[in-house]
Amino acid sequence: MNDPGRKDHERYTSRKSLVLDLAAHVVLTSALSCFFYFSTGRPGQAALCILGGLFIDVDHFIDHFLYHGWTFSLKEFLYHSHLDSGKIYIVFHSWELVILLWGVSFMVSWLLPLAAGMTLHLAVDQVLCTRSKLFYFLAYRWYHGFRWGIAAPEILLRGNKGTQ
Repeated sequence: MNDPGRKDHERYTSRKSLVLDLAAHVVLTSALSCFFYFSTGRPGQAALCILGGLFIDVDHFIDHFLYHGWTFSLKEFLYHSHLDSGKIYIVFHSWELVILLWGVSFMVSWLLPLAAGMTLHLAVDQVLCTRSKLFYFLAYRWYHGFRWGIAAPEILLRGNKGTQ
């Protein structure tokens, strides 16, 4: 189901998908951060929530640099050209990590907003980015050799290049 009007750089995601994904993360994380700020009066709690809810995406840079080396193009980054490698690691996008963080946050309570932000981020990604219920388990991606075409062939823009 390739769209003949789609630009080559939109082979994995569209501008509309990028905007929707970013807006969902920013709006929902901001709301959750406000909750932490207003319920505790501590700006640090809000900052930790933002860290978990938005900066979890730093792992996309790891994937990008593993494929492209130390060169950086914003267009290639935003449109996920590193998926040309057939691999996707996104190690921080992991339900196992979130579960571990929740466990630790019950002993180290100031980590709770970080865990909440990461949970919100993964939940949004789970709904918007893949139909696979298991894709955001690091063990599942590892089992499939981090090959995104096998672990979640429909990831990002449905009907893009098919399976890799």
